[in-house]
Amino acid sequence: IIRGIYTCDHPRFAAVADARGDALPPRAFLYLGRLVEVKGIDVLAEAYRRYRDRTEDPWPLLVGGTGPEATRFDGLDGVEMLGFVQPDDLPATLARAGCLVLPSRFEPWAVVIHEATAAGLPVVCTSVCGAASRLVLDGYNGVVTSPGDAGALALALARIAGTPDGERRAMTAASVSLAAQFTPERWARRLLARIGELRSAVGLPPAPRPRPLPTGA
Repeated sequence: IIRGIYTCDHPRFAAVADARGDALPPRAFLYLGRLVEVKGIDVLAEAYRRYRDRTEDPWPLLVGGTGPEATRFDGLDGVEMLGFVQPDDLPATLARAGCLVLPSRFEPWAVVIHEATAAGLPVVCTSVCGAASRLVLDGYNGVVTSPGDAGALALALARIAGTPDGERRAMTAASVSLAAQFTPERWARRLLARIGELRSAVGLPPAPRPRPLPTGA
């Protein structure tokens, strides 16, 4: 197992946070992913319904993706269905939101969490998302809940939406900082550094010395 070699296109998503500068991100929740049972779409729909029922000025929910669970949002006020979001449109879509929500029941990593934190968004996700261990610290740049718990997720949405502006600004900065742990350049350096060890482990001769990466990479 080699850790630290899975990343989004960090510079492309970090540009969202750079363009925003000191301004707060928009007051909107965002889900990006397949609309399938394992992603907890039923939990998200029920949690958002409860959140809206308890809130005088609720944030809207943007839903990007397609799948059989899309009907969960039928007739639910405050939801904007974006359909499938093309990869080139992901940064602009993240720029429309102030918090990513990922209520998955199972998620080995979830690169979308890295994309969101690089863009400076707080994140609400479940404890089974692998990226939560490195990129989402409860109370620091988001909220981590148990999978399958609509009540807890509704409270998490209210918690983020009710965060004072100063703390929201601190959360965005915290996300940007945590996202910097993983970049394509670090991925490449990490893998190249381990090649010799891996070849030796399987009985192969040493590999030729790799050419150095370009200056600044």
